[in-house]
Amino acid sequence: PQAVKLNQDQRKAATVIKKLLNQVSPPLVLEGVTGSGKTEVFFEAVETVIKKKQQVLIMVPEISLTPQLEERFLQRFGFLPDIWHSKISDKKRKNIWHRCYKGWPSIVVGARSSLFLPFKKLGLIIVDEEHDISYKQEDNIRYQARDLAIVRAQIDKASIILSSATPSLETQNNINKKKYMHVFLSSQFSGLELPPIELIDLQQHKLDKDKWISNKIYAELKNCLIKKEQALLFLNRRGYSPLSLCIECGHRYQCEQCTSWLVMHHGKKRLLCHHCGSIYPIEPNCPKCQSEDSIKLIGPGVERLEEELKLLFPDNIIGIMSSDNANTPRKIKKIIDDFKNKKTDILVATQIMAKGYHFPNLSFVGVIDADTGLLGG
Repeated sequence: PQAVKLNQDQRKAATVIKKLLNQVSPPLVLEGVTGSGKTEVFFEAVETVIKKKQQVLIMVPEISLTPQLEERFLQRFGFLPDIWHSKISDKKRKNIWHRCYKGWPSIVVGARSSLFLPFKKLGLIIVDEEHDISYKQEDNIRYQARDLAIVRAQIDKASIILSSATPSLETQNNINKKKYMHVFLSSQFSGLELPPIELIDLQQHKLDKDKWISNKIYAELKNCLIKKEQALLFLNRRGYSPLSLCIECGHRYQCEQCTSWLVMHHGKKRLLCHHCGSIYPIEPNCPKCQSEDSIKLIGPGVERLEEELKLLFPDNIIGIMSSDNANTPRKIKKIIDDFKNKKTDILVATQIMAKGYHFPNLSFVGVIDADTGLLGG
C-alpha cells in the first residue's frame, strides 16, 4: 500500500469529509477541475470508514471505470475491492452478496445495481461522476441511482459523497439551496495548468468532401506522431455513419419500431437502432424507390474516422474504443493497456473513454464535430 501525499486543497477537503463521517450530515459534493485528485480525497474517507470495520459502496456509471479503480485501489490499499456489475459470474455475485449480508468489512465498486446489495454495516456511499446519464435506469423499473443512493444513505445512516468535475444541474441547485455541502478543488493535483483549447470554425476552414479531419488537426496529429507521442480523437458517435439517405427519393433509413435514425455499422455489416436495439440488414437498393447505388451516408461515426485516419497515417496503428468493441471489462482493459503501453498510436473513442484515465504519453486530444450533442444532434 502506498498513500499519496495530498496537496493543500486536498488536505482541506479530506479534513472536512472526515469530520462529516463522525456525524449525521447532508450529502457532500466533491467538485474539482479535471485532474485535481478527487479520487485520492475520497480514498482518505474510505480508509477512515474501513478502520471502523464498516462497509463502503463506490458507485461508477459504467463498468469501463472498474479496471482503473481496481488498479488504484491495489496501489493505495494493497488489496482489490469487490467488483459488482452485470458481467460478473454467478459465483462472484453470490460471494459478494453473502459478505454484504453478513456485514463483513468490505469495499464494493459497482454499477447502479450495486445500490441494492444487502449491506448490514454501510458507512459510506460514494457516487463517482454523479452527473453521468448512465445512472438513469430507463428500462423496466425506472430510477435515478444517484438519487436513490442518497435515500439509501439516509436509511442506513451512512455518509454520502457525490463526486464530479461537472456537477449536474440538480446537484448544483441543491448546493445553491444549502441542501448539500460543497467542497471544491480548484487546481490540478500535479500543479500543471489546464491545456489550452483551440476552436476551429468549420465555416471558415472548410473540410474536403467526405472528410472529417481538419487541416489543423491533421497537422497536430502529424507533429504528435513525429515526436513518438500519442493522440486521442473524441467523437461521441458509434458506428460508421449516423444517417443514411437515398439521394434519388430522399428516403431516410429509420427504425420501424421507434422511428429513430438507423446507424450504419461497417464492422458488423448492418444497420442498428441505437435507441431500441433493432437490427436491419444493409440492402444494396433503396427500399422505397429501388434505385441502385443511391444511398448517401451522412456524417461520421468512429468507424468512419478510423477509416480516414488509416488513409492519412498508413504506417501507424489506429484503434477504436466504443461500446461496440469495449463491452466487457476484459476488452476495456486490453484497449486501455494497449494505449498505455504505446501499442496504439491514435485512439478514436466515444464518451466511454472520457472517464479520467491517465496516459503519460498522450500529448494531443482532438474533438471531432464538437457540437454533436447540442439539440440532440
